[in-house]
Amino acid sequence: MDLVSLLFEDAAVLHRVPFDPEAVGGSLRPDRLPEAVTDGWLKSIASLSLSTAGADYILEQARLLGLPTRMARSDLHVVKAHQKVLELPGTGGQLAHHLVSSQKDLTLQDNFVVACSSWQELTLAGVIALELGAPHADFAVRADAADLKNADHPLRQRSFDFVVGLHPDKGGLFHVEDQLAIWFPTAKVLLV
Repeated sequence: MDLVSLLFEDAAVLHRVPFDPEAVGGSLRPDRLPEAVTDGWLKSIASLSLSTAGADYILEQARLLGLPTRMARSDLHVVKAHQKVLELPGTGGQLAHHLVSSQKDLTLQDNFVVACSSWQELTLAGVIALELGAPHADFAVRADAADLKNADHPLRQRSFDFVVGLHPDKGGLFHVEDQLAIWFPTAKVLLV
């Protein structure tokens, strides 16, 4: 148990999200895990496949965190290196992961802001940062649907080229693309 706590503590030095439970706000506390769980984790490390494709790994982590994974990623637009994208709450950065993985010259920290409404989404955004080799997870911010309705919220004060999120038919939190276009007038809104 002490080893797992130490691993989380060391990893949190560079990547508070997803390794610092205080930063994520979730219920995972390494110091409270039963010894059988920590022993199981440590024993399974040797058998983990490190050759899994990044997209498959992120999908599996999203499933384990209970986040939606059914998205029309291929419907996303081409993003240029100078453009900014807001990913709406609900996906934990999966759309940003797809775009950075499939398009040249994009990085999480330069091109994306991922709004996260739960500890699960924030954790996944942190895992995505690690998977893509980002220096930090500062691109992920806590914001839920109610926050984005507030005209004074910092994200509403920023300018984005694209606002992307999960379509309401697939569990997305936003039902009116026109409303999002009013909130983010400089952005092309796309729910997939």
